[in-house]
Amino acid sequence: MKFLMVDVGSSGSRGDGNVFHRSRFAKKLKKHQLDLPPPCKLYGSSENVPFFFVGDAAFERSSHILTPFKGKFLSPEKRLFNYRLSRSRRQIENAFGALYKRYWIFQKHLQTSLAHAKSIVLSACALHNFHLMDEESSTPCRTRRYRCNKHGKYHDDLKADGTIVYGRFKGEDPAKEEEILHRLEEDVTISNPEDTTLVGTKVTEFFVDFFIDNEIPWQWKSAGIPTCEVSHL
Repeated sequence: MKFLMVDVGSSGSRGDGNVFHRSRFAKKLKKHQLDLPPPCKLYGSSENVPFFFVGDAAFERSSHILTPFKGKFLSPEKRLFNYRLSRSRRQIENAFGALYKRYWIFQKHLQTSLAHAKSIVLSACALHNFHLMDEESSTPCRTRRYRCNKHGKYHDDLKADGTIVYGRFKGEDPAKEEEILHRLEEDVTISNPEDTTLVGTKVTEFFVDFFIDNEIPWQWKSAGIPTCEVSHL
């Protein structure tokens, strides 16, 4: 739920897609300057899938940006795709929800200059990240119940009374971590990645089929797809 790159100051009347297109982030993404990990195989697939960002329908779909299908009368496959994609986008909405709840200044119009408004937003994002790194920090009620040592800091921490809060790495299995590392190295070390790497709209087409072949038990019901339509897929 951290904000890793923030661009503030564009006019919202331009539309989300146009604002993003003019941002430094979008320009670096198109020029392949974001140091994204190389494409790798997903479990149960022989194709190399590029790492991507998720967005809403306002953004332009590409190899590195996955967006939902537009329209009301979509096929079951596309409705399922939109549902599975929305599960990822939910984390983005949670980040903005936490920012909104924590800093009440965003619950009304900012009565200040554009320059001050930029500073307020950037400061709030920086403080938001700081709070997430500090497990003693107060958090919004909706996320407070998830704060515990197990899901807190990665490293060990020493409290003021001398007690040790063990980090998340204590619960990791070294053998399992090494196995995962070797598997990832094998996946990305291929002789000619251009032959099997998905590009453009083929990434979306791949996930339309992938979500059907690798289903989660509740996905059809949650996506509002009747059993009779599922049987025809």
